[in-house]
Order: sequence, then C-alpha cells, then structure tokens
Amino acid sequence: MVTSPTAPPPARGPAPPLFLRSGWLARAPYLGLFGVGLGLLLLQTVVYPLGAGPSWDEAVYLTQTSAGSPAVYFDEHRSRGMVLLLSPVAAWGAPMVVVRLWVATTLAGLLVAAYWPWARIYRFGAPAAAVVLLSLWSSLYFSAVLYPNFLAALSIVGGAGSLVRALEDPQRSSRLVPVALWMVGAGLLRPSDAVLAGVGMAVVAVFGWRAAAVRPLGAAAVGGLVGVGVWLVEGAVRFGLSPVGLVTGAVERSTGGPSPNQLPLYLANLDGPLRCRAECRAAYLADPGWQGVPEPFGIWLAAVALLVVLGVVGSKDRRPLVLALVATVPLLWFYARSGSAVNQRYLLPVLGLVGVAAGAGVALLYDQVAASGRGIRRVSALLGLTLLVVFGALWGLGQGRAASEEMEASMQHRIRAEELARIVVERADGRPCAVAAQNSYPQIQYWSECLTVEFQVHPDRVTHPLGHHHARHDLDALAADGWAVFALVQRELPEDAAVNSWPSERIDSDVLGRYELFVHPLSVASQP
Repeated sequence: MVTSPTAPPPARGPAPPLFLRSGWLARAPYLGLFGVGLGLLLLQTVVYPLGAGPSWDEAVYLTQTSAGSPAVYFDEHRSRGMVLLLSPVAAWGAPMVVVRLWVATTLAGLLVAAYWPWARIYRFGAPAAAVVLLSLWSSLYFSAVLYPNFLAALSIVGGAGSLVRALEDPQRSSRLVPVALWMVGAGLLRPSDAVLAGVGMAVVAVFGWRAAAVRPLGAAAVGGLVGVGVWLVEGAVRFGLSPVGLVTGAVERSTGGPSPNQLPLYLANLDGPLRCRAECRAAYLADPGWQGVPEPFGIWLAAVALLVVLGVVGSKDRRPLVLALVATVPLLWFYARSGSAVNQRYLLPVLGLVGVAAGAGVALLYDQVAASGRGIRRVSALLGLTLLVVFGALWGLGQGRAASEEMEASMQHRIRAEELARIVVERADGRPCAVAAQNSYPQIQYWSECLTVEFQVHPDRVTHPLGHHHARHDLDALAADGWAVFALVQRELPEDAAVNSWPSERIDSDVLGRYELFVHPLSVASQP
C-alpha cells in the first residue's frame, strides 16, 4: 500500500510534557545515581564538620594504622574492613579533614556502584532506592561517621543486585566477579551481616532460579568466605579461638544474648536516640509489645510500605524484589532477638534492601506518568509522583537538620576528649605515658599517643592499659620505668579504690566539667 504524499499524517495523542518527552532520566538512571552520590557527598560536609575529632569507635579504627598513636585494643568482635579503608590516609598521619574527605568520597562512589546493577533492572528505581536509604536522619548520620555499618549496607545492596544480574546469565563469568567482590567487602566490614543477608539471598536464588543459581551462589559464597575468613583467622591467631568460639563470644559481646522481640522498640525510636541502652530498654523489657511509631515517621513508614507493595505487585518478574526482601528476614530476626542495646545502625542493610523494592514502586509510578494518553492511571500516577517529590523534599530537609543536630550534640564529647588529652600530655612533660580513664579513653589515646584503657575500680590496683589477653601492661612497672602514669576520674570512687592513695589535682572547666587527675606516686618521683 502506497500512502499519498498529500494524505494527512496519522493522528496521535497529545504530546507529553517536555521533561517526559525527553525522557532523559528514565533512559539514563545512571545520571540520577551520580546525582544522589554527589548529593550525599555534599550533605556529609554539612551534617558532619570535616575537621571534627574522632568518636569512640572512630578512634579505635583510626589508631590501628595511625602514624603516631599506639593502637587502641581491637576487640574480638570487630573486623578489619574499616581499618583497611582508612589505612591509605591514616597510615601517614593525615589530618581528620583529609580522612573524612577520603571516606566521604569513597562512600559516594560506592553508593553509585552499589545501585548500578539495580539500575539495569529498574532504571529510575535505582536512584529512588538510594534516596530511600538516605531518607532517615539516622542513616544520614551514620553515612558521615567512620563506622562500617553504612558501607556494609551498600556492599549487601550491591551484592544482591550483582547476584540478580548474574542469575539472569549465569554463564557469563564477567557477571560473577562483582558478586564475589561485593561479598568480600560485606564480610570484611560486618561478617554477621554478610552471612545473614547471604543466607536469605541464597534461599530465594535456589528456589527462584534453580540450576541457574549454582555458579552465582558459588561466587557469592567464595567472596563471603574470603571476607569473613579474615576475621576468623585473626580470631584464631590473636585470641586462640575456634570459629564457633569466636562467633559465640562476638555475639555475647556485641548483643548481650537473647532478648524479647525488639522490633517495636526500633520503630518507637526512629526519632532517637540512635542507641537505646539499658535504661532505655528497661521499661520495654518489663512489658514488651507494640510501642507505636513517632507521628512523622509513621507517614514515612506508610509511604515506603505502599511503594514496596506497588513495586512487587507491578513488576513483571518479582524474583529480584523477593530476593532483596527475603534477605532482610535473617537480619531482622537476629537484631530483633539479640541485643544489649537497640542500635539504629544495625538495620541499615534492611533499609537499603527494602529501598530497592520501594524504588521499583517509584519506577512504576514514573512509567505510568510517561505513558501516552490521559487515562485515570496516568493522572493518578502523576499526582502520586508529585506528592512523593514534594513530601520527599520537605522530609529530607527535616531529616538532614536532625542529623546535623545530633552531630552538634556529640561534639561536646569530642572536644572534651581532645582537651583531656592535651592536659595529660602537658603533665607527662615529654615522658611516655599511660592513662586509665573513666570516659573517652580511645579518643584520649588518639590525641595524646598515650597507652589508655577504661578505668575500672579495684581495691588493690588500677586496670592495666590495653588489658586484654596478650596486651597486658603493669602500671606499677611502667611508672617504675619512668613512664608518666595517670588516672582520669569523673565519678565518685569507693574509699578502698587504689588510686585514692595517689597524688591528685582537680580539673574544673566549662568544657570538661569536674575531673580528678591522679598521678602514680612513682611517676611523681621520676618527674623531671
């Protein structure tokens, strides 16, 4: 059939708006991912002062490779992933601003990489999923501190996406490499999270993809074993512990053993505190049950849940989303039933994986808006997407402000630790030094380069610095060898405490509050 040159063109529906007609974001979700990564990098400079001194855990990790400071004792429940990340800058004594810029830049790059495989599957849903991960003030806060949890969450999200891509074409060896690398990272950073999430992924892969799952799961298992194996080997070499003994001890140390279901308490504390300790948990443990959700977070929770339902119901192939969601089940079970404290950072991998399903829901809304025609589905989707953008912008501003306020509140502790370290260094007068402190001893060690340990009261002695296993130091022997040995005490001591016989001076200031600085008698005698 030949069309007459004078015939009118075929009729078309009304042209969509320009931003939909160009479709640049739908066709190039990677630009959206880069935008989220850049936004995260900029947010970190606002939420967290780049020159801020280290917190307790940050000081533990930093001193493992710092050029000057001796290493704070590294407990058996910790793994070396964060130390490896910090070592390129901390090893040559870089200032805190350089260390934080290094980690912030690396984190932004890893966020883009972690959601990259999901962009291959859900296009615009990938940057939306990354935004969901960053949508809570607690996740913004922990993205800015030198802790392994946020990085482990990214590793697990990246591992899940790479696993799905490998399951789609298991014969392509190039798709197996990212699976193994992401699981190595997860195992190095948080061995428990890597194993728990890996179990959930494996179950869905076996039942959802059957024989095609053999090679991808083999790559994931090898990567996970390499990462977790570093922790197991260190446990055997440093502590003489078998894998079972190491895992058991780590669980008892970091979680305090089994407890009633704590998920209601996690939800009830979405607005803070970041860590719900013994006092915070006491009322809940007396009467466990539903605690409710703080009002604005209830809206957030409902919105995320609705997007997850949209994503799962509207997907042609639901297996990738089921894999991501089922991977959260072992994590939720473990942290709900174990814990001497409810710590919001433990659930970051859960938020990251749930965000993938929520992002698929956002992608579904966008596809409906971008579709031709004026049907009710398109109008409803446009309204939903508009509300989501407006609410998300307002919500993000509020969460960013809350994260910044939390950081400001923690600055007092950091400033106090630096000031205490300065006083100790002055009193040491150039001599090697050791400090037993009631507060902030890892930070004091970082700033002063003295051996430090948490002060514990004994009637006949003061706890030795680095006093675990093979790292024992006798304070009396150190003082006899010419070391300046101190005890920093803030709380009242019992009458039979050994340090009561030591010479002391009171330190009062607006920054420090009231402290008592005790000096070992032999250190006084050897003072130049």
